[in-house]
Parts: sequence; C-alpha cells; structure tokens
Amino acid sequence: MSGERAEGPTLLNAHAWEQLLASANPAHLLISIERRMGPALLTHASPDDVLQETLVAAWNDRARFVTGGPRAFRLWLLAIAEHRIKGLTDHHQAAKRGGGIAKAEILESRDQAVNLPNSATPSRLARHREQAAALRVALDSLDDQVREIVVLRVVEQLELNEIAQQTGLGTSLIRRRLRHGAELLRQRLTSVLGSTSGNF
Repeated sequence: MSGERAEGPTLLNAHAWEQLLASANPAHLLISIERRMGPALLTHASPDDVLQETLVAAWNDRARFVTGGPRAFRLWLLAIAEHRIKGLTDHHQAAKRGGGIAKAEILESRDQAVNLPNSATPSRLARHREQAAALRVALDSLDDQVREIVVLRVVEQLELNEIAQQTGLGTSLIRRRLRHGAELLRQRLTSVLGSTSGNF
C-alpha cells in the first residue's frame, strides 16, 4: 500500500456537463417532464421548475454519474425529474388547496446549488422554454399516429425496438412514419422558428 491511495470518482467539470446536457436537449427534456407530470399536476406546478430543480440536484450530486455517455446522462436526469414529480404529486394530493407547498419547496431548493453552470440560469431556461413551446406547436400539428412515433423517437429518444415494444407496431412501419413525421416536423419548426437544426 506504500504511496498508493484510492481515487474517488472524477466530478464532471462545467464543460463536460454542458456537452452532456446539450446532447440531452433541454427543450426535449421539458416536454418529457411535462408528459410525465400529467394534466392535473400541470395546473399546480411548472415543468420549468421541475427541470431547474433537476439540474440543480444533478449538478450537486454529479459524483453519482461516474460512467456512461449522453443516453445514460439523459436517463439519469429523467430519473431525478421523476423523483421530483412524485414528490410534487404527493404534496399536491396531501394539500387542501393545491400544489403551493411543493412549488415553494422547489423554489427554495434552487438556493442550494453550488457553482451551478450556466445551464440552469433563468436566461438559459427561458430559451429552453421557448424552444420547447415551438416544438410543442409543431408536434401538435402532426397526425396522431405520426406524432406518437416522432415523440417517442425524437423527444423521448427511444430506439426503434423500444418503440416497437411500446406501440406494438413493426419496425418497417415505424421507420416509414418516422421519416414522414420527422420531415413534417422539420418543416413546421422552420415555419415557426424561421430555421431549425438537425436535431430539432
């Protein structure tokens, strides 16, 4: 043991964090969070608050994310978000007049961030919110069957076999609907935003 010591996990630095978060696409995360919250909870809490709380918690606890690429990082963020959503739901169901207590707790927890990267600043979150709103409008303009496939692939980032398991559709049909839907989505987003990027 002479001269040797166990090394702890390497913390994500701000640059690596921002790269992983960009690959997860925060606008898509907002829509994923909204889908998980459901209509009742959305009347008392905001997906923006849940995303910010999630980013704060993930950054402060980033030592837990030791290995894994963008997909693993995204799944980790969504697991944290789902934990926050469950807490909000429990508080909302227990409160006599709605989700005010849960929202106050979320707002208070933001002050616990330590050296948080720019990804959770109000200006960045506002931009993510605008992008998510544009994406939501574009998605809502698609036919139901096409929208389902596009949401599962583009927003939820499921693999084709995972989409097939969830929908019961064959991969050939999924590919056709995805090609058609992705092109329509690109056109609608271009119409809304004036321009769009390759990963929406």
